[in-house]
Amino acid sequence: AYEISACLVGSEMCIRDRTQSTGTDRVHMFPPYRHYLWFLFCLLFLFSIFSASTLETLDLGGQWLIKNSNGTLSFIGQVPGDIYTDLKAAQIIGEPYYRYNDVLLRWVAYDDWTYSRTFYIHESFFSSSTKIFLECDGIDTVSTIKLNGKAVGTTNNMFLKYKFDIKDFLLVGNNTISVMFTSAVTYAKQKSQEYPYEVPSSDLPIQNGELYRNFIRKEQSSFSWNWAPAYVPQAIWKPIRIIGFSEPIFENAQTQTTTLSIDPPRFNLTITFDLNSVDYVEGIITAELLSFTASKNVNLTPGSNTINLSIIVGGVNLWWPRGYGNQTLYDLNLKWNPKGSDNPQKIQKVIGFRDFKLIEKPYPGQTGASFYFQLNGVPVYAKGSNFVPVDSFKSRVTPEILENLLESAVEANINILRVWGGGIYQQDAFYDITDRLGIMVWQEFMFGCAMYPRDEAFLDTVSKEVSYQVKRLMSHPSIMLWSANNENEEALGWYSVVEQNRDRYVVDYNALYIDTVRRTLISIDESRPYLPSSPSNGAIVDHLDSNFYVMRWGDTQSEYWGDVHFYDYKDDCTDVSHFPKARFVSEYGHQSFPSLETWMDVTIPSDWVYDSPLMNHRQHYPPEAGTVGLVNQIRLHFNFPNSTDSVKAFEDFLYLSQCMQAVCVKAETEHFRRGKGEYYNTMGAIYWMFNSIWQSPSKSSLEYGGKWKILHYY
Repeated sequence: AYEISACLVGSEMCIRDRTQSTGTDRVHMFPPYRHYLWFLFCLLFLFSIFSASTLETLDLGGQWLIKNSNGTLSFIGQVPGDIYTDLKAAQIIGEPYYRYNDVLLRWVAYDDWTYSRTFYIHESFFSSSTKIFLECDGIDTVSTIKLNGKAVGTTNNMFLKYKFDIKDFLLVGNNTISVMFTSAVTYAKQKSQEYPYEVPSSDLPIQNGELYRNFIRKEQSSFSWNWAPAYVPQAIWKPIRIIGFSEPIFENAQTQTTTLSIDPPRFNLTITFDLNSVDYVEGIITAELLSFTASKNVNLTPGSNTINLSIIVGGVNLWWPRGYGNQTLYDLNLKWNPKGSDNPQKIQKVIGFRDFKLIEKPYPGQTGASFYFQLNGVPVYAKGSNFVPVDSFKSRVTPEILENLLESAVEANINILRVWGGGIYQQDAFYDITDRLGIMVWQEFMFGCAMYPRDEAFLDTVSKEVSYQVKRLMSHPSIMLWSANNENEEALGWYSVVEQNRDRYVVDYNALYIDTVRRTLISIDESRPYLPSSPSNGAIVDHLDSNFYVMRWGDTQSEYWGDVHFYDYKDDCTDVSHFPKARFVSEYGHQSFPSLETWMDVTIPSDWVYDSPLMNHRQHYPPEAGTVGLVNQIRLHFNFPNSTDSVKAFEDFLYLSQCMQAVCVKAETEHFRRGKGEYYNTMGAIYWMFNSIWQSPSKSSLEYGGKWKILHYY
């Protein structure tokens, strides 16, 4: 942000601008003029700048000083970023993915790190802003934030955007901000110990991870998974800034559509505006799309204001999933114009129009009901995969990397990706690309393979998380449905402590996923179906206009209702007699190893044996589901490698592991595709999984870095 002023040096006119963060002046000289017309022009120009500017912004990204808890480490890091990539850039550690570093660097996760920097606030910024806020788009995860030594707020949810009122804490001139992290490992353990009864989660020792992840709102797979390492980072992982304003500002705008007719296309487009005002203000809200316009006179009150505006839109081209039609997108222009002002605030959103229904209807003479997607009146076979976090370190995931991954999905004829519930809500670029490429998104909330607490503080932060994420994402036409979690309904049958008092955990389940997640969701977005879990039998009653929701409790792997997850590690993977005849299969798959090229950057030659200590360390599945099961399948279908050259033997094994995976997954996929039109009418096959988070054995069709495995070609 800058302060701009007109000036006079001798006989020459000039304009001076000052960078607020540094106080540095720059003077731009103009030739002398006999008359003062030029000077008046400059004043008018400056007046137009200040009249148009309602929001002052100071970006706090860039270099920050980082220290550990005892002060023995002090170095410069980058924001946005994370502690591991900052330590690597400072040459304090090497590549975190190298060999056993997931365990050897665990001290990083156990320590408490502090990020701090100074910034400059100019008098004009301070005096012209009635309200000044610190906005943190993403803090991972537990921190206390201080300005000039005084606490202004705390954070404990990776998936929330935080905003703190800081004007009373700021100084004109130099200021210091500190983000003081607490180890997520320590925090989660403490919360678990404070809870009145055990709340179990699925964390196997073979995964080399950390416990109690279900007590913290953080990427669950960062504590380890059967395909993921445990780094449990601390990070200012998204932009952080200071904003100041004296006039109303846009905070958010989201859209949802109600279908009036498909042929011809006609929709009721509802736009919800969130504006923050410092006073009572009159004005006009306007929305424009093509030749369709709607406006509304509004009276804002101090604080947050929510305003709804509707437009009837007709004659538009429909958005279709890949393979069914075009992905037509439209610019929606939104404007807030205060009474008496000639300088409205404007924002633009890109939206699409489609009619989506999840069809769950009884089949004559059968138990159960259908489960399939209907887009614009057309039944759609969902063919796709499950998307997991791209990297343990989010600063390494660029829009270009996402573009490459999602283009690979399209090239494999994928039309749906399930954003899996143990990871993260993906960055905006991901959904922009899926909109453009026609990839449907099954979006889960971030809960997986565990029971969860339901104390008031936990439910409160979850409600805020759902509200923020739904508002952020709901305008994307590629998002088809919301799902509560990954496998947590099924997990009610996994733990002995749950078996001893199942009623307690069922009550907990309803309190979290029905009374909190669903209730918050439908207060914002009624345009999409909600699944209480995956897999699940769904609901007996689901009234969007009320809280009347009754789950269909029972066997979550029932072939008659909803979706199923299918894994079989003991039988011949091509024997279709063992495969389910399900309505929809949202997980299935088999493991393989990545290529030697992918291994080489993080291993040494002595590691290049399929059952070496390093390979066993990276194998997070139990033997029968991991390497032993894979070897058994290879021996069943191929000649096992027997080269005396150890490197060639390893490469041969890697190649055959991928051949075996391709054969197994193809057999399953073809079985599920043949199920379309049969009495059970399978209408979805989503294999596990699409991408890899690091170099390891996994069920992905892409290696870490995006290289295709044989399965992706097959």
